[in-house]
Amino acid sequence: MIRHVAVIAALLLGAPLLPPRPAAAPSPMPDPRYSAADVVGIILDALQHNDTPTPDHGIATTFAFASPENQRATGPLERFTLLVKNPQYRPMLGFRRARRDPITVSGGRARQRVVIIDADGHEVVYVFELSRQESGTYARCWMTDGVLRVGTPDLPPGVTTT
Repeated sequence: MIRHVAVIAALLLGAPLLPPRPAAAPSPMPDPRYSAADVVGIILDALQHNDTPTPDHGIATTFAFASPENQRATGPLERFTLLVKNPQYRPMLGFRRARRDPITVSGGRARQRVVIIDADGHEVVYVFELSRQESGTYARCWMTDGVLRVGTPDLPPGVTTT
């Protein structure tokens, strides 16, 4: 009886019956405080957990870190999503683990080779190319200009597989 009264009182007063759900942490966005290596790590984490907290959230985060020139070439987000889901980049979604070579930074450009172990256990190699933006909304932020699939570790550079 007392429980029923509490529920009725809560409804009349507009109080929630259940405690509020914690809000999902906001997605990282380009920031001058992130190094080029940080950006690659953010993207890898986003793609590994692509559907958390919502479907294709990782792809959206990846698109947010694409340079303005890259976004013009690959966007809007719906088109970018289809590109990431094609056979060339699909191994990055939900991959098991990644092995990152040391990043090379020269001035405002950076490159990092990453070996992905995909969900099926296959190794696929990508090279992340980044640039530090010089002006605009993202001045001084590292952003991706491209991610190139360059093959598997046992194939010569430049050879791709499907």
